[in-house]
Amino acid sequence: MGVPISNPFTIFEEKDSNGNFISNTSIQGAINEANPGSVNNDTKFSELIAASTLHSFNPAFSGTLNTLSDVTKASQYRGYPYLSQVTICYHQTSSTSACGCGTSGTYYIDTTSLQAANNFSNGTTVISANTSGSPLAPAGFYSAGGAFLYWNGTSQGTDINGNTVNAADCSNSGVTVPAPSSWFGSGNLIGHFGTTDFATLNWKVNLQIDGYMQKNVTIGGTSQCINGCAYNSQSRPNNNTITGSGSITVTRLADSSSNSNNQVNDDGDVVLTVSGGTISHNGGTSDTDGNPIRTLNNTRGVYTFDQGETFSKTFNFTNLKVADGDTFQLDIIEG
Repeated sequence: MGVPISNPFTIFEEKDSNGNFISNTSIQGAINEANPGSVNNDTKFSELIAASTLHSFNPAFSGTLNTLSDVTKASQYRGYPYLSQVTICYHQTSSTSACGCGTSGTYYIDTTSLQAANNFSNGTTVISANTSGSPLAPAGFYSAGGAFLYWNGTSQGTDINGNTVNAADCSNSGVTVPAPSSWFGSGNLIGHFGTTDFATLNWKVNLQIDGYMQKNVTIGGTSQCINGCAYNSQSRPNNNTITGSGSITVTRLADSSSNSNNQVNDDGDVVLTVSGGTISHNGGTSDTDGNPIRTLNNTRGVYTFDQGETFSKTFNFTNLKVADGDTFQLDIIEG
């Protein structure tokens, strides 16, 4: 759908009884269509502008936009999100194969056509698999009209090793690039954390995952955790190679009750479930050797603990994958 070109439209979207946007024909709804969940709670026009993307504006109505600061009125959103449907050829690693059009498909771009290398270089800044602009097209070479470009999954021109791959006429094909990582996309690493019982408890989770920023997440310590609480965490990529390998270390911190120590108050366990991949182990059958008990084809690991123990354990894993949404689920149960 999107903001209509000629018909009346509103800035904010109506919601049904379940809190879902009804039509996505408002500005808020159109932004949500391209990036679901990004504007659910926005109540100001300035917030909607901040959540917008430049390539999604129709230049016939928005005028020339250099930054989002150039968006000042609702009428500039007519035709948002703006992408043209095209049929172009694709290959993951070879420009020659893309130019030979071994595989073709329907994609959506922010220019009207891909007809020449010059057009690639100066015009096209997004290739999407959907008219809404999400998800973006997979990394690889794209070709049409006797020319090709390399798209790395988020932008054109740079492969996964940071090397520049220039757009060119198919007469100059013969360019190859390494296959992109099969473990992660280029977006955020998403984990879900949960703990139950005792409002005074605090646990620290340290994430060290190849290609992503190291991050510490502290969970617990609020009255809401008496009946269980949940946390989401996002860790953006750093400049290192994403391999799907890494570790998650879970440590019981000192609680805020009268005993004020980091010993667990009751028997319990810490459970990590990953999306694909393998939780590492040295071959033991229990967690007494410093490795987790594994189940679910080695995608779930468990460390147990007894009342009065201190706890700090590490899960190591390889080939971690990103599903639609979750990357991993970590549950801490004490009490």
